[in-house]
Amino acid sequence: MLALGDTAAWAFQGMPVTLGFLSIEAAYGWLGVIFGFSSLIFVHEMGHFLLAKWNGVRVHVFSIGMGPYVLSFTKGETVYVLSLVPVGGYVKMAGQDDLRPDLPENKDPHDYRNKKPGQKAAILAAGAIFNLIYAMVLFTLAFYQGVEMKTPRVGDVVPDSPLAQAEALAEGDTYVPRPLQKGDLILSVNGEAVKSDMEVLLAAAGSGPGNPVWITYARPRYGADQPERDPVRVITRNDARFGAATIGWFPFLVEHQYRLGFDAPMRVSVASDPKADSPAGKAGIMKGDVLVSVDGEALTNVPQLMNKIRAAEGKPQQFAVMREGETLDLTIAAEEITEGDKKVYLVGLPLNVCHPVLKIDPSSEAYALGLREGYWLREVNPNRDETAITLAFYDPLDPERTAQTIRIKNDGSGPEDMALSIYLEQMHVVKADGVFEALGMAWDDLVRHSVSVFTILRGLLTGNVSPKSLSSAVGIGKATFDVSMDSSFMKYLWFIAFISVNLGVLQFVPIPLLDGWHLLMILVEKLKGGPVAPRIQEGFQYVGLFIILSLLIYATKNDLMRIFGQP
Repeated sequence: MLALGDTAAWAFQGMPVTLGFLSIEAAYGWLGVIFGFSSLIFVHEMGHFLLAKWNGVRVHVFSIGMGPYVLSFTKGETVYVLSLVPVGGYVKMAGQDDLRPDLPENKDPHDYRNKKPGQKAAILAAGAIFNLIYAMVLFTLAFYQGVEMKTPRVGDVVPDSPLAQAEALAEGDTYVPRPLQKGDLILSVNGEAVKSDMEVLLAAAGSGPGNPVWITYARPRYGADQPERDPVRVITRNDARFGAATIGWFPFLVEHQYRLGFDAPMRVSVASDPKADSPAGKAGIMKGDVLVSVDGEALTNVPQLMNKIRAAEGKPQQFAVMREGETLDLTIAAEEITEGDKKVYLVGLPLNVCHPVLKIDPSSEAYALGLREGYWLREVNPNRDETAITLAFYDPLDPERTAQTIRIKNDGSGPEDMALSIYLEQMHVVKADGVFEALGMAWDDLVRHSVSVFTILRGLLTGNVSPKSLSSAVGIGKATFDVSMDSSFMKYLWFIAFISVNLGVLQFVPIPLLDGWHLLMILVEKLKGGPVAPRIQEGFQYVGLFIILSLLIYATKNDLMRIFGQP
């Protein structure tokens, strides 16, 4: 599966972190993962099953899940099975075994091998086609009911980023600077209308680094978004962290305040010890330090810090740092590096965000549950209707002893001068005006995301997209867990449809063991008038097994690094 988690990885790090996997609220997440994966596999295998039956092929087993049988019953010649591991599934047909193409020949008319090439191709292609049909159905339902999406509005724009260097075409085929600004609403990319920031990011990634994307946008004026007449050209840049092209995108964040009886503003913190020879390392910055201010200006987010460092152009700056309850004043001068014709200023800070508790009301529910002044909030998650909030916190002086998760009511009864501020991405509802418009929007998404899969695959082959962007079932499961726990049901259905598109399209890729490879073998069989020799097929199957296992291990490593470490 291609990188479904990349757009989330590009998102601003200040968003709330997902709840612990074992919390009560996480039940939504686990149900979403199990249902989502099971439904995708069920639809895929049902495609193979129905076309096999239609073409007279005997089906021995139809299984949802892998491993030992949990439930089973027999109807006709087929055993229907629910297996122990709720990931994967299979249809076992007479005469069809991927790793044993040398089964003894026979004249059984119900044997898969004895069917015409067209019949075998239909059986093989049906799984992927059913996934695409399933995606179309879910997309249509989501758009008909209305689905929340992240607004494609520009957040903080860092100097020297591609967005800051956007250009407009002027007379005489010359270009003039027209930088995009915070608050600009992206209307289309390369002539295609966009509904969400995900579509903007996928368009940029698919273009490859160093290539232009044309963006049409609207700028807020007089209380409304006023469309600009002409598009601007933005030259993409490679993001080495995630292995794909980027335009320097930060999402537009909206502050939400919750009166819960304590004050915990968002602050920028240091995720790990800086390198000793970096400006930050030389200044004495350490893991866990909270960056309170730069040159007297309070820091609340990463783009703000990047802008401050860039504006200083390498001059010494005064950093106020909170460490173990004390405030330290450190002087740091960014290192100037030249990249091409541009100057970049680096301090070597591995950054994260946190919510230090500055003060707390002793009569509050949070205090009764163990939260104290000086503790840090690591996870902040309002439930769906925001009537309660789950917090994970710890004492930075003794994190192992104090780390715990609590759930408190959000009734707005806390003191007015104490608030928890959370910055969430701006959302909007995309809703079709009737079923026919919903079908049109669903078709647009089906085509758009199918094309993006091939575009990213091409980028992997040409080097425009790094293998770092690959994601395995671990990353996809984590993304599904997050969406199903934190989003509306329609958003969840839309996301499952998105995965179904990826699954369906990837099955057509001619890699041994995938349906696309078997379709290629059938085409060769049709052209040469007979099947490919079993020994050759078997050799390719083991090559395919090696390729898929290697990619799976690499992609799983990527996912684990994204979830538990730094990319």
